[in-house]
Amino acid sequence: GSDEFTMDSKATLGSNMVTNGDMEVDSGWSKYGDSSTTYALSTEQVYGGTYSRKVVPATADDGIRSAVYTTSLGKVYKISVRVYVTGADSASNFRIKPFDGDGNQSDTPSAFDFTLTEDQWNYIEIYYNDTTGGSSASVVFTSRAASAGTWYIDDVSVQEYSGNNGILI
Repeated sequence: GSDEFTMDSKATLGSNMVTNGDMEVDSGWSKYGDSSTTYALSTEQVYGGTYSRKVVPATADDGIRSAVYTTSLGKVYKISVRVYVTGADSASNFRIKPFDGDGNQSDTPSAFDFTLTEDQWNYIEIYYNDTTGGSSASVVFTSRAASAGTWYIDDVSVQEYSGNNGILI
């Protein structure tokens, strides 16, 4: 498949299901992977508000995970995030991992791996189909490889997409 999604121009999006997606308080997020990963509120690079979440992955598959939220079986969800990245290794290894409502990692296509532009804010959005539904869904931002750079993550949103689901292959 081509991992493409065609959005209906009349579609609507539900409210943000992510706790503290604007990163303004020190809650709603946890480390994912190696415990030595740097993970903290930061004012060094901020897209909106006062804070972003600074993440320095220690090894491959390290990053941060949202608090759980509830999804519905068979619904499509839009995940969006702003990421500022320093370091070429970090820029070429950013990955988004949605976890379905049952808490298991969804089938993540390679389209969820991104190469970002260094030293500026990048906007990313993906769509995924939750095939289980449940109260254990979450989103993870992680590194595909060991990296020496830093990410600043801000304005995270997960919203239910309502409309003609188009094509999700």
